[in-house]
Amino acid sequence: MSGVGDSGKSKPDAKAPEKISDISAEHLISSITEIKNGIEVPNPHGDDIPACTIVSGRSKIPKGSGVWVGHTNGTARRANDDVFYNVRHSQVEPGENEWYTEEFTVGSGSKDIGAHFYIFVYLVPDSVGDILDTLKDPPTLTAPPSKSQLVTKIRVKKIKGECPH
Repeated sequence: MSGVGDSGKSKPDAKAPEKISDISAEHLISSITEIKNGIEVPNPHGDDIPACTIVSGRSKIPKGSGVWVGHTNGTARRANDDVFYNVRHSQVEPGENEWYTEEFTVGSGSKDIGAHFYIFVYLVPDSVGDILDTLKDPPTLTAPPSKSQLVTKIRVKKIKGECPH
């Protein structure tokens, strides 16, 4: 963001969020590729899922960043990426390169069995993640998290309707 001073010239806003760490573009691309290739659940090539699912993987996450996921409605051919539901931060196993989300609901119970959804995986700077952590749990967003980098989106098909809990 920028503000305009008395002189009419733009000046940086002191409260503007950070960018994804201060890592090089090459390191960022390498990290995104490692995270994408490390996704274990759901199958990154598409998967049938129950109403409740997790996202997990095995990869190093760059310092100053976190892996966040959310899902959108969609069709077999494309995501409706105007609303991201159940946006959540993955947890990292201490001392490990394993990360996972808590279980979350996809869709609306048994009303949408057979429907396609897209799970989006983002690399988000900690400064933005700290703000997301303060929002209603889990937040719904109308755009990807600010300053985030898309890791991948995974098309899934819901095959069961209700979560067991």
